[in-house]
Order: sequence, then structure tokens, then C-alpha cells
Amino acid sequence: MGRRTIVVGGGLAGLAAAARLADAGADVALFERADAVGGVAGTVAKSGFRFERGPNTILAGSAAFRRVVDELGLSTRLERADPTAKARYLWHRGKLRALPMSPPQLLSTDLLSWKAKRELLSEPFRGFVPPQDGEPEPTFGAFLDERLGRETSRLFAGAFVRGIHAAELDELGARSAFPRLWDLAASHGSLVRGALSRVFAEKESLPGPELPRSALVSFPNGLQELVDAFARQLGGRIRNGAGVEGLERIDARWLVRTRDGLGHVADDVVLTLPAPAAARILAHELSPEDLAALRAVRHASVTTIGLGFAPGALEALPRGFGYLVPPAEDGRTAPAPRALGTIFVTNLFPNRAPGGARSVASFYRGSDVDGLDDSALASLARQDLELAIGSSVPPAVAVHVERWTEVIPRHSPGHADRVRHVRAALRQRAPGLHLAGAWVGGVSVEQVLTSGRAAADDVLRGGEERT
Repeated sequence: MGRRTIVVGGGLAGLAAAARLADAGADVALFERADAVGGVAGTVAKSGFRFERGPNTILAGSAAFRRVVDELGLSTRLERADPTAKARYLWHRGKLRALPMSPPQLLSTDLLSWKAKRELLSEPFRGFVPPQDGEPEPTFGAFLDERLGRETSRLFAGAFVRGIHAAELDELGARSAFPRLWDLAASHGSLVRGALSRVFAEKESLPGPELPRSALVSFPNGLQELVDAFARQLGGRIRNGAGVEGLERIDARWLVRTRDGLGHVADDVVLTLPAPAAARILAHELSPEDLAALRAVRHASVTTIGLGFAPGALEALPRGFGYLVPPAEDGRTAPAPRALGTIFVTNLFPNRAPGGARSVASFYRGSDVDGLDDSALASLARQDLELAIGSSVPPAVAVHVERWTEVIPRHSPGHADRVRHVRAALRQRAPGLHLAGAWVGGVSVEQVLTSGRAAADDVLRGGEERT
């Protein structure tokens, strides 16, 4: 009898793991609690508009994404965002301000004081010394304050972290949440020197069309095309509505119990669930300390609001990608948008709306809009947009709301070490159990896909530890 693998969870990590196993000829099934796969990734069509349920774009230089796209036969479907819409804005002192996009612009911008610019210019000459073994991991805020200066880090990085992680700088661990940045500083003694080394390093060849690594991409019909391609490839291997309730080790194999009361036998199980759900499934396989570590992983809840406007309704919308809102400025009295940020969707992809119409997508912390119904959320997003662009905005002709509960894991200081410890414990106590997902390998689409593919490789190698 051949070895069988069950992948638990049909988000992008689970889909990537199952697809890699299927490509290798493995016997694999994917169990998903919901009625459809994709997790937070997907696209909804309403009144001629296309609204993303979660992520909107991916960097063209994302290697795992490009390989997955190629393997799924989607490379010719890649669509580059309009390069003329590259301007990004920051809400600063009561209005939108264009972010500097080059070193000369950074030096000339009045977003930063001259003191902040001097601190920034000194960064390549101030050697970075990582903590010694046993010393606590610094927060991302503390790391960037030391490297770039507090003013720069809080304004620029603070807005970025809020927009991507729905978190604040001091809630994330520098190495746990941003391992590549940490490694650049640790290996080169400076973030700037490390970044320059990447600029001049030989670039890995990626499959598909030639695109600038910094270009943003999607598909003509949105990221639903990626989800649908996974679903087509996996076909009958996907079992929707099959929520997993527990695992049991029986004679060197795993019995996977689903909520319908059935048991399914597998040699390997790949768990791609959020940390709290994984802790529930692994309650009998981990020590109390390891279970407590999983249960302690906090997740941010996010509400996304897509607004579609009739032709001519948003003539005042700036030409660019969108805007982010940094942490509250000291002594700020002017009202600020409650949104973490807003993407000007049709500036990037005009075909996401009927001819001449426009759409935007705004993102909110779940706790900031808790209790608001769809109508109130649409009104709030419209008011925030009016405040941001300084012009009246009529009611939207199409609205799509997604409420994601505990969806973005918070990689707090020490998180990476805790994950390594849990994985080592599973190798010893529960051979054949593998972990993947945003809390394991990072929250970006690239990191989630990489995590799923790495778990599949573990299965194919017999679960031996990766070097």
C-alpha cells in the first residue's frame, strides 16, 4: 500500500502543499472546513466590479509565486499593474503626501526633519550587532529605531506594518516577522549595505514573462484565477465541508477524524490551520508548554471594504497605488482616516470595473469597526476616502465587505524560536505531522506558498529535517 497524505486546510498553504504532492505522484487528499478552498485569497464579482477578498497584488519578484504560477499553467495570464500608478501616499498632518520613492527624494522630502535624515544617512556607518545567544529578540520597532532613527521608523515603517500586518511596530519581533531584513543587517552590518548587496547580486531566473522584480502583478480576473487553477489541478482530491476535529496515532499511522464522525487513515498529515486551531488538533501530541506557545499566538482580525463608483464619481482620486495611515502623530489634533490604508484598485487594474467606473479597497482593524453593519461600513469607508482626497465622494454603486476573524498571525518577539521548538517536538513525538501556514513561515502570499511547498517536500523526503 502506498503512503497517503492528508492536508488539513484549503488556504494557499494547503493548496500549495497538496499541489506539490500531487505533482510528485503522491496519494494526497485536502480537507477543507468551508464550502470552497482559497482561504483569504479570492475574488468576488458584483455589478461588473471585481473585489478581492484579501490580498490584491503580489511582487513579480516573488520566486515561489512565479514557480507555482508556471506549474499551474498561468504564466501567460499574469497581469502587471499599471506602472504609471506607482506613487504611494501617506496620511501626514492632515493630508495625503507622496512617499519618497528614491534616495534623492528621501533626502529632499519635508516629511522628515534634518535630524532624522542625518540619522538615516549614518546607518551604513553604524555597525549592527545582533543580540547574543540567550538575549531576547528586539521588537521590530526597537530594531528600526536603532537602525533608521525613531522618526523615520515610526512614520514610514509604522504605516507599512499597520497596512500589512494590522499591527504596530512594537508588537512584532524583528527577526520573527522580517527575517530577510534581519539577515541583511546581520550579514552586512547595515540595512543599507545589505540592500545594496541585493541590488547588485545576480538575480535568479524566474519562469514566465520578463518583469521588473518590483512590479506588482495579479490576473485579469483577480487572484481567484490562482485558487481556481489549484482546484482544477487537485480535482477530486479536495474535500470541502470536511472540517478536521482531531488526530490519533494508531500503529505508526494517523487517524484523522472529521466533523461528520468519519475517520481517515494517513501516513502523513500537513496542518495548515491557524495556530489556535492547530493547538486544538495537537492537544494530545505536544507538551503543555508547547501547546501554550501555540495558543498564545495572537491573530489580527481585519475587515476589508470594496467600494465601486459610477463613471465620473472619483475624478479627484490621486494617480497612484493608494495610501497608508501611520501611527498617531504626537499631538495630532486633525481627524485622520480610521482605515489602516486604502488601495486605488482601478488605478492599478482598470478592468476591475465597468468602463469608466472606479473602485477602491479599504482595510480596517476588526476591533475598530466591530458592530458596524455593511451599510455603516460602506459609509465609513466613503467618509475616510473623502477625508483623504479632500473632495466629496458620492455613495458607492457596488459594495463588498469581508470580515476576517483572527486571520493575520502576529509574529511577536521570540515567535520564530517557539515555532522551531514546536516543530522539533513534533518530529520527536509525532513523526509524520508537518506544519505550514502564515503563523509558521510568514504572512505574505510568497511566504505562505513557500511554507506549504516546504511541508510537502518534508513529506516527500520522509520528514527528515531540512538543513
